[in-house]
Amino acid sequence: MMEETLKATTASVTATINLLPVGTIIPYGGPQSAVSNLENQGWLPCTGGKVSKQKYKELYDLITQSCGIAGADEFYLPDLRGQFLRGVSQADDIDSKTRIAQNAGGNDGPLVFSRQGDEIKEHRHSVHMMTTKENIHFPRTNDHFSAPTNWENKDSDNFGGKETRPRNVYVHYIIFAGLPKT
Repeated sequence: MMEETLKATTASVTATINLLPVGTIIPYGGPQSAVSNLENQGWLPCTGGKVSKQKYKELYDLITQSCGIAGADEFYLPDLRGQFLRGVSQADDIDSKTRIAQNAGGNDGPLVFSRQGDEIKEHRHSVHMMTTKENIHFPRTNDHFSAPTNWENKDSDNFGGKETRPRNVYVHYIIFAGLPKT
């Protein structure tokens, strides 16, 4: 009875997995040591590694050399380490010229798996302030100031960290290569 239940559950899970299209990318929250164990379930880590065209034919037929030219018998997986995923723009892609290939021969421009470097939108911070002989004051209501000597525009000091980023959670990205052939 137990064996029949296990077989039925396995068949149900396999049928559900078969609904996933090859090339599906998902975040995975398991430890690094568990990522390599997912290969026997059809999942490969998105770390930019080279894999066999023959062994992963369905995935190769889908992404071909989108991530670069790896050689006659291999292809590159996407390298999504430290990356935020961004949906493909279906209309006015104003910044497609800034996207580059992950590896030589891979997709660039407005194509899947092209990579875009970081950037902060052009902007400036200016403050209009009053200067006095003694100190610099920022005007606020009900403050008592010495007689102003002149008004100046000053730029803010630099602030921030080493990158611009939204709040985030660290995960592994994995790509579905299809169920292993048995």
